Amino acid sequence: MSGLADTPSFTLASPAGGVGAIAVVELRGLGEVDVARLGLPRLLVGETRLADLLGVDQGMVCRLSDQRWLLTPHGGAAVVAGVVDALRGAGLRESDAGARLSSEQ
Repeated sequence: MSGLADTPSFTLASPAGGVGAIAVVELRGLGEVDVARLGLPRLLVGETRLADLLGVDQGMVCRLSDQRWLLTPHGGAAVVAGVVDALRGAGLRESDAGARLSSEQ
């Protein structure tokens, strides 16, 4: 049985309140099956490509390592919420939610 450490996760690495033009979402623990299920492009480590982001937006997808990815959707509150909801709906857990930047800070 898989534990939380085996579950792919994401962290919103930019302010959640839609205060920036671009948001940054880090994905961790993705295997090839997860990448395909999320509809992300197949990339080699170090590659970046403009792509559909979970049917919510278009943005850059960057593969940092075998299991680490960055998504950079537009930073508006509705788009960020849509991406976060889509990731949760796909079974990814949100990590470091308490450490996330807030627009109220």
